[in-house]
Amino acid sequence: MEWSEIFLQYGWIFAAAAMFLIELATPGAFFGFILGLAAVITFVLSLFISNFLIQLFIFIVLSIISFFYLRPLFLKLTQKSVKVRTQHEELIHEKGIVTKRILPTKPGIILVKGQEWSAFSEEIIEKGEEVQLEQLDGISYRVTKIGSK
Repeated sequence: MEWSEIFLQYGWIFAAAAMFLIELATPGAFFGFILGLAAVITFVLSLFISNFLIQLFIFIVLSIISFFYLRPLFLKLTQKSVKVRTQHEELIHEKGIVTKRILPTKPGIILVKGQEWSAFSEEIIEKGEEVQLEQLDGISYRVTKIGSK
């Protein structure tokens, strides 16, 4: 085996290392990882195939196949589908006390966990009555009177 063949053969390992470093710099895109994986596989095959053009063809084909099949799989596995709830959404289903009368045409004020919030309802709810927060709509909560569902 000539020095040029050895250089080309181990060039795939250097290319893979460079691609993995690029992936570390741009996490989550999986471009570097896919190209690095293709380079590693090409290196293994280069132990048996000495023609550089065939190696290059294998690398290109593996890269294209990986982009279409492995990258979407990796992206799906790493995506987070957790919905971040705000402090205001955390109050949904909590109970509160009406501090200012709520009319169907006019919002009132409720006290929940020591904080006052704007609230509206489809029914009349008097001051002092207990309510449950059902939904956050903008900056106001839709509430229902406890026991009126």
